[in-house]
Amino acid sequence: MKNDLIKTVIFIGLLINLFPVSGLAEVGKWKYYRAYHNARIVVETPRLIFAVYDSDTLKSDGSCPYDGSLLSYNPEDQEIKLYSTQTGLSDIDIQYMAYSSESNALVLVYGNANIDIFMGENEIYNLSFIKDKPHIQDKTVNNLEIIGKYAYISTGFGIVVVDLDRKVVKDDCRLGNTRSVCLWGDYLLAATDEGIKKAPVSSNLLDKENWKPFEDLVLDGDHPRWVKKILVFKDTLVIHIWGNAYYLVQPKSIQELARDVRQIAIMDGKLTIVSPGEVLLYSDFNQPQRLSLDILSIDCRNSAGRYWMGLPDGGGLAAIIYKPDNEYEKIVEGIKVNSPKRNMNFSMTFAADKLLIVGGGRGADRLNNAGTLMVYENGQWTNFDEKEIARNAGIPSCQDFVSVAVDPGNPNRYFVGSWGEGLYVFENDAFATRYNHWNTDGNIQSPYPDTDSYSRITGLVFDRNNNLFMVNHDVDRGMVSFSAGGKWDNYYIDPLSQNKSPNKILIDRNNYKWLNMWRSSPQFGSGIIVLDTDNQMTGASDKFFDQNNTDVGATAYLCLAEESNGRIWAGTDNGLIFFTSPQQVADGKCFRIIYEDEYGSPFYPLEKEKINAIAIDGGDRKWLGSENSGVFFVEQSNNDEIHVENFNTSNSPILSNRINSIAVNDETGEIFIGTDKGLCSYMSHVTSGKPDFSSSVHAFPNPVRPATDTQVSITGLMQNSTVKITDMAGNLINQGQSAGSLYTWNCTNRSGEIVKAGIYLVFAASSDGSQGVVTKIMVIK
Repeated sequence: MKNDLIKTVIFIGLLINLFPVSGLAEVGKWKYYRAYHNARIVVETPRLIFAVYDSDTLKSDGSCPYDGSLLSYNPEDQEIKLYSTQTGLSDIDIQYMAYSSESNALVLVYGNANIDIFMGENEIYNLSFIKDKPHIQDKTVNNLEIIGKYAYISTGFGIVVVDLDRKVVKDDCRLGNTRSVCLWGDYLLAATDEGIKKAPVSSNLLDKENWKPFEDLVLDGDHPRWVKKILVFKDTLVIHIWGNAYYLVQPKSIQELARDVRQIAIMDGKLTIVSPGEVLLYSDFNQPQRLSLDILSIDCRNSAGRYWMGLPDGGGLAAIIYKPDNEYEKIVEGIKVNSPKRNMNFSMTFAADKLLIVGGGRGADRLNNAGTLMVYENGQWTNFDEKEIARNAGIPSCQDFVSVAVDPGNPNRYFVGSWGEGLYVFENDAFATRYNHWNTDGNIQSPYPDTDSYSRITGLVFDRNNNLFMVNHDVDRGMVSFSAGGKWDNYYIDPLSQNKSPNKILIDRNNYKWLNMWRSSPQFGSGIIVLDTDNQMTGASDKFFDQNNTDVGATAYLCLAEESNGRIWAGTDNGLIFFTSPQQVADGKCFRIIYEDEYGSPFYPLEKEKINAIAIDGGDRKWLGSENSGVFFVEQSNNDEIHVENFNTSNSPILSNRINSIAVNDETGEIFIGTDKGLCSYMSHVTSGKPDFSSSVHAFPNPVRPATDTQVSITGLMQNSTVKITDMAGNLINQGQSAGSLYTWNCTNRSGEIVKAGIYLVFAASSDGSQGVVTKIMVIK
């Protein structure tokens, strides 16, 4: 039957055109989606403009963390290149960048004190002197200055001097916390917590006795601890302190130059100071030239008066030609990168061919993270502006988004739960409305009902009838529904009213609702609650015993997911558990993954791992995001054996071992992994099987080059399709079974040899032989 079917469709298949599929990664490959929003550092080199970008993120104290993504721009051909560990960098999160024209070297210093000397795209030298020294207690990097062919790195323990020609650490000066250095004639000055010190450049800088107080300027009180940078201009010391810039007018006397300074440097023969809304250019210490520009950073290393600038608020890179009399001409503007706005990903979901990310967080109190909603669709990012949301919502600020769901009846309608401002609704990429305890007839509750709008909505999920269910935190009636017809309701659930810490909600295939508690209460502890189709409790427990009757030992239940056979998996602060029925919850029973050691004694491979996130792909494989160990991959074989694999920073390109969230694109098999260092993805070889072959079955990459493309993927197949690959003469080259809708081929024949260039036919039939399809692959050398 199957052979007859394949013969029937072969002539139809030969009419299918070859076409490339863009935006899809090769199976087994990693991809980064880092934020390129604010160009914090800009450096001009003879051929390229380099910029270090940060996401638009403010900490609760108002400071901006270093995200440090690197790109280059070529003014000649307008090419933009993004750099990462995949292109040869040694780390992520660049904190400082500077260029030595004498050595033609770009120096990168990362947040963990790792150092790269970037001589070219394929010539990067790593110095991990500070990072790898276990005896160094304070590895904080405070500054980076280039003096000739040397890089001076100011750190929490002193100064590290790097010889850029020899690519080695030349000196290691233990002066205590040092904030900046500069050259003063024949002396090296260092701004330390004990004040400014000086030493002859020709002396042994390692000998602390050679460092004497700089008596021309004595900073009293806490002033030394607030120095950000020192430099010398026109034989005069300039100091950036308390956010303002000063210069030494006479011994022990300073005068103010500018306030609220973002950057201070010497370029094109001028002392250049960047402040919000203006750039000051000093030819001497008299009246400066003032350019009305709101920028973050600036650089000029040419004789044409061309300045390259980094713009705030996602403005990208720009360039001007400086003219006398406070004039300038824009020559380049708006060099932007399609990227997320922030490297924040507290919660993610994939729905309606879109990846939706919210970047807030929750704790006992407010985290005050900017209200971050980002949508990735067809290779493009849409980043919502939290300030505009707040204006349209009529509230002072928009913060702490913790969950997101897409309306199944309207894929352009998003619901976002927040840790304080209730439930937001967005439609057609714009804010629509906001719900809280005031405008839902009290169905959404507030722990402080007398306040104007304070309410916490965490987990969100739609049921099969497009009714939205959500959990309402810190209140008595902790589950709320909003029907497809617009009716609100809430529910009293006894254990939930005692715990008041629901985290997420899952509705299984039988329409049962599962709720997990992320923190304990004296009355109920932490645990899992299950409700039936009438929203009545069928099971609740704050303590579970596994199949060996061993206490799981969990004190927090952090995430839930359902696989196709109805098993419910739960991530805890002590590994992974799963249930085969709600009755198990009522009985306080569960299952765990158990291995046996060489002596036959049981052990738990995920014990002591805090599991923050679970996603299940089209092959029922579990992807677990842990707190400190990266991603765990759990696969079950046909004989019910469970295999556990780990992706971490030591064995994979994953950005970080701390995982916040995971989402799966069932169409492509791409696993999106939200880490504390940003978003990355892994292209798996399993996707959800299609109900039939009516959708587009295709191969990518196509054409395929075995020399550079290690394998080709055939997607759009039905679950467990039989796949055969032949040459044009009908000779069988490869055969197997699809994983979900995906089948991969490494361009080899059955003997393991790379096939010759030519056209190859892919025949696929459903598992019962009732349907079939044919497509083609072109192999080129």
